[in-house]
Amino acid sequence: MSPYVPRPLPLPRYQSSGDLDCPDFGQEVWVGSYDPNNLDADGDGWGCELQGDIDDSRSEVDDLLSDLDYDSPLYGEAEDLYSRLDDIEDPDDLDEFYGDLDDLRSEVENYED
Repeated sequence: MSPYVPRPLPLPRYQSSGDLDCPDFGQEVWVGSYDPNNLDADGDGWGCELQGDIDDSRSEVDDLLSDLDYDSPLYGEAEDLYSRLDDIEDPDDLDEFYGDLDDLRSEVENYED
C-alpha cells in the first residue's frame, strides 16, 4: 500500500491569479515543494499551518467573551486580544498571544464585581 500523499487544494475562485495569502484559504493547505506564494514558512510542504491555530484561538477568545459582561473592564481587553489575531504572522506572535490569553483567563477567574 502506498503512503497517503495529500492533493493540493484548488486556488480560491475569487483570486485565481496573483499573490495569495493564508486568509484566502482559511485553512492549512498542501503546497508541496512548489510554493510561489510563500505559504509554507517551515518548508515541510504544508502552508498556512498557523491558520488553524488562529481559528482555534478565535474560538477560545469567543468563549471568554461570552463569559464576560459587556460592561466588564475585562471585556475590552478580550476584544483587543481578539483583534490581535489578525496581525499574527509567525509562531512567535502566536506564542505571545497564548501567554496574554492565559493572563486574561486568570484575570477573568479572579475578577470580582
